[in-house]
Amino acid sequence: MTVDLSGPVRDLITKALARADIYMKNGLGVQAGQEYARAAELMTKYAEYALNNESRSGRLKEAKRYKELGAKLLSGEIVPQRPREKAISAGSGAERAGSEAEEEIPIEISKLIHVSKVKWDDIGGP
Repeated sequence: MTVDLSGPVRDLITKALARADIYMKNGLGVQAGQEYARAAELMTKYAEYALNNESRSGRLKEAKRYKELGAKLLSGEIVPQRPREKAISAGSGAERAGSEAEEEIPIEISKLIHVSKVKWDDIGGP
């Protein structure tokens, strides 16, 4: 019996790209590079599930693009910009404190993202 794992692999790619996007927005290039490298590995695996050569080659091109972007981020060739502070004109201290808290929220969210190495066989069995 063959099992099509393309759906779960695609979900993992989507999650890796979402994490990479969060890291990029927060100026964390190394972490973003690692996520792009992970997405490249997963996309290469996803290409194995392609039903035709056109889909396979398209997925492999995407994998190459993610791999190159990840390598550039890891080497420091590309450095993501940290979000700029919003200009507050004649704002009170409370307004400034609120904007600082808003900037910290994505960083805190990115710390919560975790992909478990536990598989279904470890939990419930086949």
